[in-house]
Amino acid sequence: MNPIVNRTTLLNHYLSERKNSSYLEIGVRNGENYFAVNAKRKFGVDPNYFFAKRALLKSWLKKSNRTQRMFRCTSDHFFLHHAAQVCEKGEFDLIFIDGMHTYEQSLQDAVNSLSFLKRDGRIVFHDCNPWSEESAQPHIPSGKVSWNGDVWKTIFHLRQHQEIFECFTYEADEGLGILKWRNNASDLIPPELSPQPSIKNLTYADLQKKRNEYLGLRVLEM
Repeated sequence: MNPIVNRTTLLNHYLSERKNSSYLEIGVRNGENYFAVNAKRKFGVDPNYFFAKRALLKSWLKKSNRTQRMFRCTSDHFFLHHAAQVCEKGEFDLIFIDGMHTYEQSLQDAVNSLSFLKRDGRIVFHDCNPWSEESAQPHIPSGKVSWNGDVWKTIFHLRQHQEIFECFTYEADEGLGILKWRNNASDLIPPELSPQPSIKNLTYADLQKKRNEYLGLRVLEM
């Protein structure tokens, strides 16, 4: 993998095609990716974000960071109490989901995000292609390992609705999942987009056997 091709370069590539772009990031953490994204309107959500003073001052060199809005809350709280007040339905060109790395939460973030996504917009998920059983567990591991969680199950779930969504995963930056509406599909969110026991009970061994099929792997070339 080309180390330059990562989540930030992909997000900026998508946004470069848009004028007056609007962007939402769920799971901002230290702002490393968030502040580097080029969008005219930017919103960030994280209950525990922390920005170093130097990074915050440097971020002001980018004009879009001077007007960005940050919400210190969970994504569920944001969508329930803030989203309708600060955003219009179909507001966002691009939404990046990098919050709690569990199947249940990443799927919920996707469902909530779809209502605020432009018809031709995209949702990008991080951590969709784990390469060890430890990194793929649904609970934060105690050892020093990059935790991807079981976000891969959300990609597998969404891929069960190919008549509504195009969903696949780029083999870059620990797996970048892409979700967008099909051109001819209804924009009604299917009721089946709630956690399913059959999907929750999938194991890392299941993923290993059918990784390409489950994730729809593609090479990212830019």
